[in-house]
Amino acid sequence: MHEVDHKFKPARVNNKVNNELRSAKVLYENDFPKSSQTLKQSIAELFKHDDYDILSGFDVRKSQIHLAQDSDQDSLSLHRDNDGTQTESKRKWTYIYYFNQVPRAFEGGDLLIYNTNPIKHEKSQQYSRIAPQNNQLILFPSDFYHEVCKVKIETPGPFNGRFAMNGWLS
Repeated sequence: MHEVDHKFKPARVNNKVNNELRSAKVLYENDFPKSSQTLKQSIAELFKHDDYDILSGFDVRKSQIHLAQDSDQDSLSLHRDNDGTQTESKRKWTYIYYFNQVPRAFEGGDLLIYNTNPIKHEKSQQYSRIAPQNNQLILFPSDFYHEVCKVKIETPGPFNGRFAMNGWLS
């Protein structure tokens, strides 16, 4: 991304840095406006299928996105992306696109998506564990509880972490 001359910034949760909840670094959409539109268009193409359009009725180009870099010991606590607050309440779908080195230079960073009752907003103890793989796209309802396990990196380096584009469809 040529226009990005910014460094990743500490992640914010509810507009505040809280390393106990989210310890990654991020690039927010306004840090790379031209490239973000190109990325969104690419994601929209990935969701299309010859027989159906998975996200019919949603415009991926209008989604919110940010890029996340998880380094050694970074994680994301259990939460929902649609928690009923003003901004998040409009989110219907969450998507995550992984783009890390091959072979992976880290361990961990698995995404845990919990079986969630969307009406009662209750999670069960059952979950799906998804290990981040390069060029992998994950889609799930924004009101499902999820978390990211701690990342472990043996050899430090600027590209050795877990990299993801996170997006939300309203």
